[in-house]
Amino acid sequence: MGAATDRVNALGHELYDQANRYSQTGATVPRDVLSAAAMAVSAGTGYDSETLTVLEQRVGDYLELMRALALAPNLAGYAEVIDGPDLVAGREVDFDMVYRPGVELGVGAELILGSLSAPGITFQHIDGDGRDFVSVSSAGARFEVTAVTETAIAGGGEGPGTWPVFRLAEGTVGPDSEVRFNFRRFTLPERSSASLSLPFRIRTAAGQSAVPVPIARRPVVPGPVARLELAAPYEAAPDRPVTILVRLTDTFGNLASGVFPPLDILVDGEFRTRIERGEDPAPLFELSLTRLGTHEIEVRSAGGGLSTSAFVRTTSNPRTIRWLEPQAQPTGGVQEHLLGIVDTYWTPLRDDRVADIDWRARSLAGADGFLRAGNLRAGGHWLVLSQTPLRFSPAPRRQFPDIRSLDRFDGDLLFAALPDVPYDLRLRDHRRMNLVAIQTGSGSFEWYGRRFAEMGLRTGFIGSSESLAADRHSESGRTAVQLRAGESAWDGLAAGRTWVTSGPRIHLDVSVNGAAPGSRTAASAEREIDVQVTGTAPIERIDLVRNGEVIGSRDINFDADGRILRLWLSSSTEPLNGVHDLPRNGREWIGYLRLRGGRLGQVGKRWGTDSGHLAAINPADPGRMDFITWTRGRARSFEVEIDAVEDDAYLEVVLSGGREAADQLPLTRPPAAIPSTTMVITLQELKSGVVSRQYDVAGYQDQVGVKLVTESDVPVRVNHRFSDRRKPGDVDYYYVRAIQVDDHVAWSSPVFVGGFDPD
Repeated sequence: MGAATDRVNALGHELYDQANRYSQTGATVPRDVLSAAAMAVSAGTGYDSETLTVLEQRVGDYLELMRALALAPNLAGYAEVIDGPDLVAGREVDFDMVYRPGVELGVGAELILGSLSAPGITFQHIDGDGRDFVSVSSAGARFEVTAVTETAIAGGGEGPGTWPVFRLAEGTVGPDSEVRFNFRRFTLPERSSASLSLPFRIRTAAGQSAVPVPIARRPVVPGPVARLELAAPYEAAPDRPVTILVRLTDTFGNLASGVFPPLDILVDGEFRTRIERGEDPAPLFELSLTRLGTHEIEVRSAGGGLSTSAFVRTTSNPRTIRWLEPQAQPTGGVQEHLLGIVDTYWTPLRDDRVADIDWRARSLAGADGFLRAGNLRAGGHWLVLSQTPLRFSPAPRRQFPDIRSLDRFDGDLLFAALPDVPYDLRLRDHRRMNLVAIQTGSGSFEWYGRRFAEMGLRTGFIGSSESLAADRHSESGRTAVQLRAGESAWDGLAAGRTWVTSGPRIHLDVSVNGAAPGSRTAASAEREIDVQVTGTAPIERIDLVRNGEVIGSRDINFDADGRILRLWLSSSTEPLNGVHDLPRNGREWIGYLRLRGGRLGQVGKRWGTDSGHLAAINPADPGRMDFITWTRGRARSFEVEIDAVEDDAYLEVVLSGGREAADQLPLTRPPAAIPSTTMVITLQELKSGVVSRQYDVAGYQDQVGVKLVTESDVPVRVNHRFSDRRKPGDVDYYYVRAIQVDDHVAWSSPVFVGGFDPD
């Protein structure tokens, strides 16, 4: 297959050259063209003959597309979202979009609307009263609309799905004509942005490659303030000014818009100062804390409708914590979105989305790094971060077709494996892959970190708000690093002295025989693991993981005589049977919990901000709580009171059937149907702790658990020591997982005991 591989590589370079010539005219290269060129350039021995044939055909189609665009640069025409209501993040709106072709379109031409990966929208043309409905009209022309299911749009890049295709059946539509798209109950993305991006393409004739249509876009603006967040230091010196930032955000975590109420600042329950009414969504204030110890800083709106708090510990030797974002998207507004969330961020460029000429332009200022976006056969996704600005010309994919070729680069680099398309562990060497992401967007991939740790090579865990898979939820990963004297954020990250959270700024201090996360310590017969957790919500449980297995837990939120039930649901993202494959997609849970022989009282406080996580008592049945939620790698839970329980009372958990999300298509096990099931749990079983049930979903064992929890206050700060006196292995690794009652999780990087670091 050497000749076939060489031919595909050569076609990839030719496509890059075509794209660069097109870029020099000032036009924007269709993103999927660069993606196809990048894949072809890096095609190697991992590709079988069938894959090479498909890739060769795809690149050939794009070469024809680029030649057509070179002859008619205005072929696609343009579209614009016309005046209408403000586009407020996360809301449903009605609006129109007008399209004007660049050339005359005749019978058989097609207008295609793909799906939006965020917020998970697929347009439909059947139900005019339903969500995400779209219709098309044009004077003197008639369109027929069909729903077309394809593994990918020819010339497109949305991946597998079903899209409405509007085919011109009668008449013509020319550059002086107007095609009007009417959108109804369109669900806007949850993240505000400088523009609304719609995946709109045209085919001038059936069977030809689809051409992306540029859209004059309107901004998606944040909504009104819905919650408060604090960005405070973890520790501070006494009698030194402490600067704290308040984030006033909308429902989805965007910095809110509008005029904000006055905010009262309390320290340990006593009023200290006030932030006056204003329009700044991220005001700062300063405090001086005198007494040594832990202080609660609380911020309340003057009317009391909004409140939040954080803990600051005053000590004579405060530790420095930095919050990091390793792969911020280099788009407008990135600083605003990350203000008060992280202290340091990198904006690497995707090497399959930037043409050579654009890399040269970026090289003038330098780049923080690049994200190598390869499919499974090309080694998966990996991230390269640089301590100093990188200057690449041409694009790095053309200079460095694989990770080992980066040996030629002279500079300090960090490498991170990303789970959305997993890096092939067989290609890892001890000089590379210092870091591994276990949380991207709202997806959790703890298994991915374990796979790297099991190789015995020191590894640091990281998390990121960005996900390369479809992401419908506003929660997102974070990375924290503890710095030593004189260190930069880069130094701490390079040492792997990190922990990861699924969103909030949870503080997690862990040591194994005094060794910090990301390090290696000498072999010993006994291991003492010290844990300190300061949460943003009460702490549910702390787990100690050794070599991939939980060997110790402290359940802080359990009461055998409690009158509150906690129901949790969980699904794994690990590829089936541990193979090298894409992770499993997320799944929806729809069902109900019924107490037979009793009544259910108030549903507990909804901790999350996700609109897809809801529960309520059924008005027709006081013993039944209906719920809906979504999981991708970590548990989601609900709490409800139980009342008037009879001696023979028991619980039923009834789950409806459905399907897993189809954001990606794993090779070994595609998204599957979810069977319905019913589980029965007696109240007596709950006296001993968590009662869990597993049920099969096409090879996966999804979990449902129920336990009784305490009605008293659960602490947000927990100190605990685990002792491990089991027989030591040649090399053992340990990490800690801390879970809050709001289902958010923090993971420490692993500490390795025994073994050695290769040169």
